[in-house]
Amino acid sequence: MPSPGCCIRPPPHLKPRIVKVRRTSLQSACRSIFSHETLKALFASLAAILVLLASGFTYAHQRIYQRRFERDLMDQAGRALRARPEFQRVGVSFEGLDARLSGAVDDPRHRALAQEIINQIPGARAVAARNLIRVSPWLKIESAPGAGWRATGWMPSPAWRDRAAILISPGAGPGAPFSWEGVQIDSSVTEPVFLNHPALPSLAKSFIAGVSNGVMDAQLTRVRLNGKTRTEADRSQIAQLARQIWNGFGGSTVEDQMETPAAANVSASRSRDFSWAGFDMPRVARSFPIFFDPNSSTIKPDELGKAERLASAIRQLAPQGRFTVKGIADGSGNAAANQRMAQKRADAVVTQLLQYGVRKEQLATRVQTEKLSAPEAKSAEAKRRLRRVELSLP
Repeated sequence: MPSPGCCIRPPPHLKPRIVKVRRTSLQSACRSIFSHETLKALFASLAAILVLLASGFTYAHQRIYQRRFERDLMDQAGRALRARPEFQRVGVSFEGLDARLSGAVDDPRHRALAQEIINQIPGARAVAARNLIRVSPWLKIESAPGAGWRATGWMPSPAWRDRAAILISPGAGPGAPFSWEGVQIDSSVTEPVFLNHPALPSLAKSFIAGVSNGVMDAQLTRVRLNGKTRTEADRSQIAQLARQIWNGFGGSTVEDQMETPAAANVSASRSRDFSWAGFDMPRVARSFPIFFDPNSSTIKPDELGKAERLASAIRQLAPQGRFTVKGIADGSGNAAANQRMAQKRADAVVTQLLQYGVRKEQLATRVQTEKLSAPEAKSAEAKRRLRRVELSLP
């Protein structure tokens, strides 16, 4: 008997048989695993995985490049639009090459102009289907030459135009001519909610009855009242009704440019005081651009009231403030001559503000160049808006 713990070795004649069985099993397993069909399936799976990985990397690279390209287009388009004052409330985004425009403008023609500006950018494309810009409603009531009144502007539908006529026309009195043919219809115009205010008929009646050569220029964000009232009481009542309507819309402005016979004779060396409760100086400065006639640096009589109001606001809201009087120069034509004219106009406004009591050390002048697009260069209104001087805070 072998002692405990000793190793029992198999008989020699059994060992080769065991090893042979093991080698045969290993060879059979290798032939099964690495058969032609198995290798073919394995390589096909690896190839499919590589194709999927390559596709994923390609897609990710394309998305990164596309987003970078969209950001570049959006930056260029944003700068091009912000360079124009009429597009300060317009936004733009891109999906590929296609621009999506949104926001608001004050003129239906500016919607098409925004598309033209975008299409001038290399690689960008703007189409009407993705132009979601809305137009602010506009209604201008003014005394017609000879007799009667006329309305111009744009409304979103004939129903809104008819509503405006029903509310405002009776103020002219029975049988008085009142033309509404100048009010255009454009579906991109937003609803003129100021027509829903219950005080509007009273305002229209008071304005038509109490103002000669009157102009009431109404939009969502502002209303401008111009003309000569019979008495100061008429003027106060009309302005109060306008503020009652438009102060209900956040950020709206009432521009009271009406004059009474006594106020029309106020000398240039005196300035009236106006109430600026609820206003801040930046808002007032934006509200009173001063326009000029072509090739002229003389302030027109109907623009003097704006300078008077600016001076009054400076004295009350920012008596120690500093301001820049910007003369806007036309970027086309003779640049040097245009800049000289813009500087003369800015100097004329500064002189007028000094006469109205603003201190000289509060004012500085600057010339800013703006260029009209090809379509705008054909518009008399766009050219008129370019001939302006505006007040800004440094």
